[in-house]
Amino acid sequence: MSFLKKSLANDKLPLKNRLVFPPMATSESNEDGKVSKGLIDYYDEL
Repeated sequence: MSFLKKSLANDKLPLKNRLVFPPMATSESNEDGKVSKGLIDYYDEL
């Protein structure tokens, strides 16, 4: 599974590796569904 650590790129989105972290229910988004500071902080800690 070493291929997961290799970079992958297309015209729009270069990826450093092939690992993707799915969105999780954090209850940190704004009421309108947009990204909040709390959500950014949550993912920044990972």
